[in-house]
Amino acid sequence: MSDDQLTRDVDAVVDRLTTSEVEVVWDNSLPGYHRCYVADPWGNRLELLTPQTS
Repeated sequence: MSDDQLTRDVDAVVDRLTTSEVEVVWDNSLPGYHRCYVADPWGNRLELLTPQTS
């Protein structure tokens, strides 16, 4: 996975999305990454992830 495909601060993005009432689904099944999914306005699933720091 290249660095340009990673979200640098998933929590900040999720904060903005939840403030806008976007549903966020967390997924802890990928070891070493903090990951979640959201849907765009057309129903496409978007994956947001960043390496875990702890």
